[in-house]
Amino acid sequence: MKSALIKELVNEIIDSIPNYIVKSSLNALENFSGIKISKLQFSTFIILKHENGLSMKNLALRLGIIKQQLTRLVFNLEKEKLVKRIPNKDNKREVNVFITQKGLEVFGEVLENAFNRLSMQFINEDEAKLTSLLFHLKEINKILREVKETNTND
Repeated sequence: MKSALIKELVNEIIDSIPNYIVKSSLNALENFSGIKISKLQFSTFIILKHENGLSMKNLALRLGIIKQQLTRLVFNLEKEKLVKRIPNKDNKREVNVFITQKGLEVFGEVLENAFNRLSMQFINEDEAKLTSLLFHLKEINKILREVKETNTND
């Protein structure tokens, strides 16, 4: 029971990352994994995991960087075959960014490493505390999704 609770809790934390870590504390991701990937690249993957195929403009906005900075970041990820840029069919001036199969594999390794490290942080906590934390994280994520939907519809 406790291991299932920890698993659900860690998944909830990982799902929370794009909501508040991308815009605030990228330093928290610095040693998330033994795989060589920058904090900004990791943030890019987190965003694309939730919204694969974002336009360069929207991805830059989500990351809080300028398009020129994103162009270089995406170019470097493309060189490693982790993402690909595809022209938008509906708007010829727009280019969308997608995670490749290799990118999914590398990102999966990073997430697995992060999952394992986070899981170890909770191993000695009692079940009542874990249940409470999970409940509150789910509530926070629910509110953040509602805020995002409200802002998207404006």
